[in-house]
Amino acid sequence: MPLYFNFIIHPELQMDRSEKREIRRQKKLLNKRRKKYAAEERESVRRLNRELRQKATAHRKKLRKARLEALKNFFRNIINPFNKAETKEPEKIPQQLFKEFSGPEEQIRRKHKGKGYDSFFSSKPKIDEEEKRKLKERKKLFKKRRKEYISGERRSIKKERLEMRKGLIEMRRKITVARIEGYKNDFIKFIKNPIHVEKVRGADKLLRDQVKHDIKRQNILRIKQFPGELKNSIFRFWSHKFDQFRNMRRNASGFAGLVAEAWRVKSLRDGYLRTILNSSVFFILTFLLVYYVYQFTTIYAAKAFDIPSKLYTYRIEWPLYTYSYLYTRVALIVIFGTGPLVCLILAFIFYRLYIWSRTKAGNIKLIFLWGGFHAFNLFFGSYISGVLTRTGFIYTSEWLFISNIFDVEEIIFMIIAIVVLLVIGYFATKQFLYAAGSTSLIVPRYRTLFILSQVVIPWLAGNIILFLSNVPKNPVELTLLYITSVLMVIPVLAGYNSTSLQQFSLPHVPDKLKLGWTYLILLAILMTMLKIVLKEGLSFI
Repeated sequence: MPLYFNFIIHPELQMDRSEKREIRRQKKLLNKRRKKYAAEERESVRRLNRELRQKATAHRKKLRKARLEALKNFFRNIINPFNKAETKEPEKIPQQLFKEFSGPEEQIRRKHKGKGYDSFFSSKPKIDEEEKRKLKERKKLFKKRRKEYISGERRSIKKERLEMRKGLIEMRRKITVARIEGYKNDFIKFIKNPIHVEKVRGADKLLRDQVKHDIKRQNILRIKQFPGELKNSIFRFWSHKFDQFRNMRRNASGFAGLVAEAWRVKSLRDGYLRTILNSSVFFILTFLLVYYVYQFTTIYAAKAFDIPSKLYTYRIEWPLYTYSYLYTRVALIVIFGTGPLVCLILAFIFYRLYIWSRTKAGNIKLIFLWGGFHAFNLFFGSYISGVLTRTGFIYTSEWLFISNIFDVEEIIFMIIAIVVLLVIGYFATKQFLYAAGSTSLIVPRYRTLFILSQVVIPWLAGNIILFLSNVPKNPVELTLLYITSVLMVIPVLAGYNSTSLQQFSLPHVPDKLKLGWTYLILLAILMTMLKIVLKEGLSFI
């Protein structure tokens, strides 16, 4: 059973997810309580300010009324200074009024100092120190209560964070143990049965057999109908040859409009540009990895037969002359066949690793996919390149079957290699969609742009960069090796938006894509070191 399936049903991981949900729920509850307390505190402060304003307004009204009455009496005494009957002592403002006014809002009294009653009678109201003291004590008590509650909340938050941290550490430990156990079980199963076939019994077996029978019958029918469909297709194309050119021009203008439309949307523009950069970096990085595994395997196989070699960035040179007695039949078969064989094994390992990482987010799945792509090409593409240039892998076939140039078996094997690369490209179409880093990039409307940014442009840019890195020394066999990978790119271009993939969706992949700066820096360092170390060649004796 694959490891990703173990993660889905593993009971320990299910328990850990429930603990994680509980921790999130406690966090939300704590934030809710804190927000509620803050709202209550704000409302309490507003209510206190409102009461103080109302009290101050009432005090102002009373003081204004008392001052107006004192002013009236003052003018009445000036008008009738000799009328003793009407002469009255100026009515004093009640001392209690000043006491009430001076308590909660002393600053209002200071604002009106020297006006009204104080300007006519230089008697100042006394401040109620008791009320002022009570207000200060109330404010201090309020601040003290708030500080105590906030400190208690902080202690509670620290305690809950500590408990959550302990829970997360325990949960990570359990996940690590489960992953290690899953790796161990998967490795044991892979060693026991490298070609994993799930056993099905009962009704499921009957249903699967029926589906296989129907698919086989449809394939046979399609093969029978292929010559007639090809004939009709060629006839239709020739009959409407001018319409085809008009449609091509219309499609080109529609594609330009699609590019302009996607470029205006920031998320799509950034996503496709990041995809191009990431995929190009992974293409070159995995090619260098697989290519040098191939080269070093060949070198150490030659070393087992005491045959010296010299490694450059573009090829292996053999210092011995052609007719050396060390070049035996077994030696040539082993030396030139070990590298491609290791690449074929590496291709299946990359494929298994990709299947494991396919439902996970991140760039690692695209690395495994490009690694398998190059490993298959270095097996089948090396044979095609060897047949055309008479170098490398072809020596194994020649000395194994004692054949001549372009014998029947060579032609048959080359045709098989071409067909296999096309089939691999056909099945890789869906895998490149799975390797997308964002769900919004693979919607059917913009899927053409995704395939261009994920496969075509990185393939073209990567091969150009690899070619330029060896200028002016680019042997023909290495250039053909770059070109043979197009046999896997063509089926991807042909079937990325087929009917079976119209409803394709990415499971459990977040809608975000990050740039692989670490891989870019690693690639720059690796290419620089290879250029410096292998510039004059690295000898193996």
